[in-house]
Amino acid sequence: MKKKLLLLFLLLFIKVSLAAPINDYNKVSYLDMTFKLSSSIDIEKISNPNLEYITTQLILFPITDQRQEILSFDINSNPQAKTSQNKEIIYTWNELYDSYSFGIDANIKTTNNLIKIKHSDFPINELDESLQEYTQFTEKIDINDDISNKAAELVRGKKDLFEATFSIADWVKTNIKYDLNTLTAESVQKSSWVYANKEGVCDEMTGLFISMLRSVGIPARFVSGMVYSNVGHNFGNHGWAEVYFPDIGWVPFDVTFGQYGWIDPSHIKLSDSLDSATYSAKYSWKSLGIEVNPQELELSTKVNSAGNDIAPIFNVQVNLLEDEVGPGSYVPIEVTVENPYDFYISTSLIITKAPDLTEKNEKQIFLKPREKKNIFWITKTPSSLNNNFLYTSEIGVVDTFGSKSSTTLQYASKYKKITLDDAKALISEIESNDANTYSDSLLLRCSLSKPYYYSIETAQVNCKLSNLGTQEINNINICLLSNCQQTNVLLNKDVDLTFNLPLANKSSSTLVVNAKNTNININNYLHLKVYDQPNIKITSIEYQENLLYNEDFDISFVLTSDVKVKNLKLKITGQQSLVIEELKGSKDIIVSLNSKHFINRPITIELEYEDEFNRPYSQKYQYNVNIQNVPWYAKLLALFRLI
Repeated sequence: MKKKLLLLFLLLFIKVSLAAPINDYNKVSYLDMTFKLSSSIDIEKISNPNLEYITTQLILFPITDQRQEILSFDINSNPQAKTSQNKEIIYTWNELYDSYSFGIDANIKTTNNLIKIKHSDFPINELDESLQEYTQFTEKIDINDDISNKAAELVRGKKDLFEATFSIADWVKTNIKYDLNTLTAESVQKSSWVYANKEGVCDEMTGLFISMLRSVGIPARFVSGMVYSNVGHNFGNHGWAEVYFPDIGWVPFDVTFGQYGWIDPSHIKLSDSLDSATYSAKYSWKSLGIEVNPQELELSTKVNSAGNDIAPIFNVQVNLLEDEVGPGSYVPIEVTVENPYDFYISTSLIITKAPDLTEKNEKQIFLKPREKKNIFWITKTPSSLNNNFLYTSEIGVVDTFGSKSSTTLQYASKYKKITLDDAKALISEIESNDANTYSDSLLLRCSLSKPYYYSIETAQVNCKLSNLGTQEINNINICLLSNCQQTNVLLNKDVDLTFNLPLANKSSSTLVVNAKNTNININNYLHLKVYDQPNIKITSIEYQENLLYNEDFDISFVLTSDVKVKNLKLKITGQQSLVIEELKGSKDIIVSLNSKHFINRPITIELEYEDEFNRPYSQKYQYNVNIQNVPWYAKLLALFRLI
């Protein structure tokens, strides 16, 4: 009997420990915490058991960064394993036991530091080669046209990296419903699915945020860790993002919590990665006559001590644009917040008390150095009031760091009713005074001639410049990479331009088309998909592995190709070839087979096909089956491949 080499990938975040029932740790200056991770591997001995080795590769463990200090760190195992630590902790055992346990005990101190983010140009024009991979799509953090177009829309006109990043984070938090009561809580979905369905859990919201950033050329990575939540008052597994700022490095953004450029000290970072679909522990072994059963990872966190509360950061004031209103009135609430620092910062503003808001009670706000900004809500008074009473309601607001303000609204039947249109007009008048002064005189729209290309092709980028202003726009320089063209755009006219981009040394990436003169600087972002060759995948395969001799059975699977292939010939052992004229996307396949064709040989699936340029390709997959009760004559026939 041959020895088996088995690899098992497990995504495991499970058990958590309860903490003191407090609301949050946003305001404390630091947290001192004990973190524990533990798990085990159970061994079932079948016959003549033998073990050459068993290995656990663990990527989840606390790491030191700008806000997290590891005070003590202990790697433990029983029986004692050989261990090593770099980007992973590796446990190796070479002797056979009934079970193996392993774990980590760490003492961690996290600090409540505001990162002093100054101006960084957007788009990022010169990105270090080492960061290029953080602008590409991955398995779960994918990018499609919907994602790219929405991200480009959100950052249009933005010249600052923090402002551009904030606009995407705010859109994701506002438009993607956080919902644990969905299938996504069990299996991480792709960003494209989250965007289309407008719902997801923290990993998926973070994944979409990263996809949108990458689509406009902003490097971002996924962080796995733990965080304290006031829902259940405990620590649980959590995912957030880190965004790269050229003059600072990696900066945290938690779209689930609305913490942008800053995270509270209850966040414990355990790993960072390109994709959200990353294993937590990987097991491998070489053995004979045993079953290896890895158990769930158990993670727990306990707060040992907390620092004093930091002083409130912002000056927050709440004001009513109308007071003393009638029944069923719509009352504009104005919240003014001021940044006291000479660096960029953001915060959440939460209406804690109001009769009936017309929208969510929480909004995120981005502030430039020393900037004062107004944020608005509308609250509605009850429609039915007792004519003899004067009613009062407190309107209260609080920000992330504990700044508070409140005022009182009075309403009664004798007062004038304020309509929704009246309220919106009042808000609009104030917002017009605060409006951005950037001109929208030039509209730039670019598109690729095809949804994807092969590396032997030349991509064609078609751009249209539209003059939306009141005068001619001269000396506009349009650039795609180093290829530039200059043009003038007459009033109420369009200019069409074409760029040709050879793809011999190009890979899938985000392209930036820039239109610029002395007064205008705008960008359009395109997602370029480049393939060297097709690669058909077989997924979701299902069949019966243990069969009786001469037993009929079905094998089902899904064929998937990201690009169009043609003349696809599907060959399966013991079955006539299946021909598919063209495949792009996914196709379900079900084939009926008989077990007699697989005596001492696997199910073999062979694929032969051509790409759009008639270039031939082939792929081969094999899947093992176990045929029982095989008669002697069938074994003989199978030996000479007569069945």
